[in-house]
Amino acid sequence: MRSTIVTAPRCSAASRHPRPVPDQVRVALLDSAAIYHRGVELLVDTTDGLEWAGATTSPSDMLSLCEFAPPHVLLVDSALDPEFQLTRLVSARRWWTAVVVLARTPADRAQAARARQDGALGWIDRDCATGELLAAIRTTLAGEIAEISPARAC
Repeated sequence: MRSTIVTAPRCSAASRHPRPVPDQVRVALLDSAAIYHRGVELLVDTTDGLEWAGATTSPSDMLSLCEFAPPHVLLVDSALDPEFQLTRLVSARRWWTAVVVLARTPADRAQAARARQDGALGWIDRDCATGELLAAIRTTLAGEIAEISPARAC
């Protein structure tokens, strides 16, 4: 079964600040697998309007990358930020970085809601199709919530 992106307006304090729309959207990735880094990098590099900002395997390294050159969209492996600490830190900064959590296991609604409460704008299966990942990037960049269909989030 394929996931679908559902959207809703962002409802956090950060949404009151207008998000600049860049010509080239910088995308960064926090993930433990080098093969996943390479796959997402290739996807970003071959998609018009997207630019690869880099990948790390640790939250502290990602925070350093974000402080040096904040990405517009940050994809975060749920296994590397299980308590959403990085998500909170990045979302609290005025970088206008949209965080998308890449869920390794089927999400329950409470976990997805907690990620949103901690600042994530997206929640999608880590094993999603490339088109779904691109849709999540575009949706969150617009300041809207992107998540897997509630039917899949059981």
